[in-house]
Amino acid sequence: MRISHRRIPVTGPHAQAMGGLHSPDDGRIHIKAWCLSGSASARKARALLRSRIAGHLTDEAVLGDLDLMICELTANAHRHAEGPREMRILYHEGIPVIYEIADAGGDLDLIVQRLRLHSGQAEIGTIDDIDALQIGGRGLGIVARLSGGRCGAYTTRLCGTGQPGKSVWFALPVKHAPN
Repeated sequence: MRISHRRIPVTGPHAQAMGGLHSPDDGRIHIKAWCLSGSASARKARALLRSRIAGHLTDEAVLGDLDLMICELTANAHRHAEGPREMRILYHEGIPVIYEIADAGGDLDLIVQRLRLHSGQAEIGTIDDIDALQIGGRGLGIVARLSGGRCGAYTTRLCGTGQPGKSVWFALPVKHAPN
């Protein structure tokens, strides 16, 4: 269910992630948001992502990376945050450029710290120590690495309920961004 579609100015973390993109309507972008619920929310988020990016990106390797990133963020929200969750896609001139998972949970500082820690580090397959083999706890690192560090988190209000919460986002990788 789509719960929101509005125009906002490009400011804050998204302005930097969009790499200086400007649109004829004074730097405004469109946001579309969908409610995610239940254990199938990662599947729904992946299907939404695929349906919204169709025609803009066809590289299967990049699509696989995008699937993995959206599933990791959705799984984290499902596992660590109570209450409503939503997926948001930010469009610039009709092209999807930023993907977010928003929820009513906390731990914003910890999430930002983990994303920064993993941005620009070694390849995902590299194991530096035995702790890297633990089950769980690698999702934000995967997102940071696959997005090339173009990711982050910020406080927000959920579009569907107005509740305060946080949003964790990643941008379409620059080398793969549509022209």
